[in-house]
Amino acid sequence: SFLFIFGASFLHIIGETLFKKGSEIHYQKQDKSEHKGITKYKIMKIIKFFFSRFIIISFVFSILAKLIFGYSLSSTDFSVAVAYYLSLLIVFSNIFGYLIFKEKLTKYKFLGFFLLILGNFLVLSK
Repeated sequence: SFLFIFGASFLHIIGETLFKKGSEIHYQKQDKSEHKGITKYKIMKIIKFFFSRFIIISFVFSILAKLIFGYSLSSTDFSVAVAYYLSLLIVFSNIFGYLIFKEKLTKYKFLGFFLLILGNFLVLSK
């Protein structure tokens, strides 16, 4: 069951990474001219954004992650599963942030990873 939680959190972060990439691409191409208020132009930009390939694929990964996580909840305590899932999200998001978006990993983040992993072992121990 914890393997499913691991997989679900990994798929979730892939989905979020694709969403961020899609947002960056969409808003880099954005016209810088001023459009006051809600205009037809803005509505079309939003619609185009939600139907871009990165965003659609992001939604697919996120839905798969939720389905897998939902399955894992059927055989695991809710509080343990959610704690494990969320801590994995934090670790994966920092790793993906570093590798893909060139974000910095500080000594405090590493300390946080260590404490999260230690906390997971304590929660999972009987």
